[in-house]
Amino acid sequence: MGLAATVFLGVLGLLPVRTAPNPLVSASDRSIMIGQPTYAIAPPRQPQKNKNQVKSKSPDSSPVISKTDQVATTAEHNPVPNENEAGQLLISMGLSLVTEDTIPNHYQDLISSQLQIFWQRSLLAISSLTQPAKPKLVINTTIPVVHNSVFLNQAVYDWEIGRSGFLIPIAQQSGLSANATITVCRVYGSCRRMNGDRLMPDPASLIKVPVAVALMQKLNEQNIGLSTKIKVDAGNFTEDRLGTISYGQEYTLHTLLTEMIASSSNIATNQLIDYLGSDYINQVLQQRGFADSEVNFKLMGDQIMPANPGKSRNQLTSDELTQMMVQIYRQEHAGDRVLAKSLRLQRDRALGFDGVKKAKAARWVGEKTGQTSKALGTTVALEVKGRPYVITVVDSTGSDAAISQCVTLIANHIADRGHL
Repeated sequence: MGLAATVFLGVLGLLPVRTAPNPLVSASDRSIMIGQPTYAIAPPRQPQKNKNQVKSKSPDSSPVISKTDQVATTAEHNPVPNENEAGQLLISMGLSLVTEDTIPNHYQDLISSQLQIFWQRSLLAISSLTQPAKPKLVINTTIPVVHNSVFLNQAVYDWEIGRSGFLIPIAQQSGLSANATITVCRVYGSCRRMNGDRLMPDPASLIKVPVAVALMQKLNEQNIGLSTKIKVDAGNFTEDRLGTISYGQEYTLHTLLTEMIASSSNIATNQLIDYLGSDYINQVLQQRGFADSEVNFKLMGDQIMPANPGKSRNQLTSDELTQMMVQIYRQEHAGDRVLAKSLRLQRDRALGFDGVKKAKAARWVGEKTGQTSKALGTTVALEVKGRPYVITVVDSTGSDAAISQCVTLIANHIADRGHL
């Protein structure tokens, strides 16, 4: 399958496409004003400059990318673009979809339709680069973007941002704050996001998902069985709302994993962090491409701080958490089936479960929730008309009802349209 076909099928949701943002590029926020408060969607990220990269012109100030469109149009009339045009085109795909700081609401449909045209023209030009019948065409491989999958993933990420405007009125209607972060992905397809690459104000118990991911990685690497028992140290004690783990007792790794996910046991989590080590956990996350996710601090209840809690805060984004869930439900790694079963045992049903139950043609599959005084959120797996999705919603000031309604409205949007 050609490069253009692969990208195009991935965009349409016919092939799985990883859409993690380039960890080397920082992003700023650009606001879309719809009444009060102001909800923001992070704009497409700019690819990092390379000294060998073809320089691209700055886009003009109109809501539609006229410069890029001109490049795509030129390529359409010239079936075999030269290497400069090819590099220019691919670089253009990573440019911001819009250039004004504030976009009136009535421009959203226009931008969406223009973007579809632009993307199709871009793919047409790319396809001309991959035709085997043109032996005389030589692409200069010093233009890194031509053969750089990271850049193409970035282009898909940018395209998805341009299709995510529907999340803003949903967030507003649900009563979420302007600090809310939302990511929704089809398990075998594309994603939509609102502030998805922002660090959560507090990952709360959602950080237990990356701990579980690292645990299964270690067990697989070192051929350790889930039936292995370890003792819970007294220093890992703190308040647990639903958990049944006691310090001084031995438990199997399977029991600690299940209690950490299903009952959100802080004690089980703290013991597993000790068992794995923060350095190992973060190494696994980095190896899997989760550049913004870090487990650096143990969990605590209302008052009791565990011994040796850590030196820096935990970090997580809804984009990366959603991708972790997507990988679990794709069963990309050994042990993912065990994790999926644990997520199905989630005891807190006030957020994602409640939201899915109220949605059209939707079925709850599994979930992990989290709550502290700084944040409330869920990452929930569900099926809508038989197709699997993951929705992550986190807010700094949200209520159970707001998070639940947001999940309901997103699921209904998918059901009504038949896709994201």
